[in-house]
Amino acid sequence: MMVVKTQASQALDTLLLGIADAPAVPVSGFAIDHRDVTQGFAFCALQGHTRHGIEFANDARANGAVALLTDLPADDARLANVRLPVVCLPNARHAIGRIAARFYANPTRQMQVIAVTGTNGKSSISWLIAGAFSQLNVQAGLSGTLGSGTQSALQPQSLTTTDAISLQREARRLADEQVEKWTLEASSHAIDQQRLAGADIDVAVFSNLTRDHLDYHRDMEAYFEAKAALFDVETLSARIVCVDDRYGARLAARHHARVWQVSTTPMAANGRPDCFVFADSVSARADGLQFDVVSHCGRARIDAPLVGHFNVQNLLLAMAVLLQQGIAIDDAAAALSQVTAPPGRMQRIGRQQPAVYVDFAHTPDALSKSLETLNEHCIGDIWCVFGSGGDRDRGKRAPMAAAAEGGADHLILTSDNPRSESPLAIIDDMREGLVDATPVIEVDRARAIEFAIANARADDCVLIAGKGHETTQTIGERRLPFDDAVTARLALNRAGKGEST
Repeated sequence: MMVVKTQASQALDTLLLGIADAPAVPVSGFAIDHRDVTQGFAFCALQGHTRHGIEFANDARANGAVALLTDLPADDARLANVRLPVVCLPNARHAIGRIAARFYANPTRQMQVIAVTGTNGKSSISWLIAGAFSQLNVQAGLSGTLGSGTQSALQPQSLTTTDAISLQREARRLADEQVEKWTLEASSHAIDQQRLAGADIDVAVFSNLTRDHLDYHRDMEAYFEAKAALFDVETLSARIVCVDDRYGARLAARHHARVWQVSTTPMAANGRPDCFVFADSVSARADGLQFDVVSHCGRARIDAPLVGHFNVQNLLLAMAVLLQQGIAIDDAAAALSQVTAPPGRMQRIGRQQPAVYVDFAHTPDALSKSLETLNEHCIGDIWCVFGSGGDRDRGKRAPMAAAAEGGADHLILTSDNPRSESPLAIIDDMREGLVDATPVIEVDRARAIEFAIANARADDCVLIAGKGHETTQTIGERRLPFDDAVTARLALNRAGKGEST
């Protein structure tokens, strides 16, 4: 729900001062969706993915709207029948972010805002940063795919990064709860659509860039530039960039000395920038990761209960944030050694055998890395249960299957969120990426999970990939309850391999 309101009304002309001329109408809130309008609201009628909000102007008026803000020019014929005071905004999405910030008394100025972007790792990095600050008795919040709030009181949100109005509302709530550090996942869609406008972002973090969202961005270059735009925000005091891939290296080079460079491999002494953080002596053990952090602030050891080389990158980026925020390196390392894995991110289900993990990996690169992780720890075979989303980037389906074939011994192709597409048609697209593997095809995701767990031996590992923390599955127009972790736990119990419940 994208309702935004406070107890006190504010004058619209004051809120829009210096942005656009507006009538002195008192407004009690703003909404982008006409269904969220209540009495006293201003309705923001903007171009959507397929329709324009102006189509719903009179519905908004019936719900109580007292003014309309829009991205349409004043001479647009569609405004003629609107029976509300109309304000035409230049660069409307950016303006609405500024207006919402004013409406909520600029809450992001009352905390340190850390925006994390990249294809993979955003949720984990945000979780680790918030968890480490909590270990250090600093009130911290996070917002993104996992929800919004403090780690112990996350509230669901529908998008990785919400619209600009909802973002300011949430910032106000967290500021009122005395949150000092707020880690915000910044999706490429959100950056491109200026949903972060009006937020005072202090630190920008870049993890990596691999194929994703090419149904929205025309190509990888456009995808990269959408992410890179975050690092041009005027309020930034620090840019933290992992330089392990070519996109990170490009981004770091673009901003030169103003970047904290992070790498999972050692940096040569004669090639280190002024601010650096890298890993040395990495050891993957059955119960987690151990490695040394080497930085311009000194050296320390991290011994964290997380699996996977990709978590070395996540921990290093979290370490760089802590150091940039003034935390001593020994204290930062101790805090990060106590963190837990976020829900649905290489999450071990139970402690019985076979070892079953639920992971959000839904891109070829993420799936490949998750399987690499299990190959580091697994003695027996690896079973991979996965699908690919419907109505999304069709071009990544075959590469997903190729990544699974490269890292797993047994493949079970199933449904992810098929949405309006045929699950079997999606699976056919995935099979195009297979060379030698003969997968098991089971459209019903619960049965696919049960099949893998029932057939896996004690020393095998089962990876259930693609949905992670999600608690619903979208089939057609219906969102049905479905939780990979719950389903796996039940399957373990039915197979006589799990813990009693």
